[in-house]
Amino acid sequence: MDPPLIDKDLLAMIEAINQGPNRDALRKFVEFLYEEQEELTPEEWRAIREGQEDARQGRVITLKEYEKARGL
Repeated sequence: MDPPLIDKDLLAMIEAINQGPNRDALRKFVEFLYEEQEELTPEEWRAIREGQEDARQGRVITLKEYEKARGL
C-alpha cells in the first residue's frame, strides 16, 4: 500500500508560510514534530491554542526581539 500523499491545501499553506516572515518558526515547529514522532499531549495542544490566542491578541514578540532582550 502506498503512503498517503500530502494534502494539496496543506502543502499550499506550508509553501506560503515558507515564503513569509514566519519561515523560521515553521522550520522549528516541523523539526519539533519530526523529532518527537509522538502524538501531542492534551497539555501541548492547550499550549498551542493559548499561543494562537496570544498571537491574535498581539501579546507576542518576535524571536529576534526575545533574543535581544535576553542577550542571545
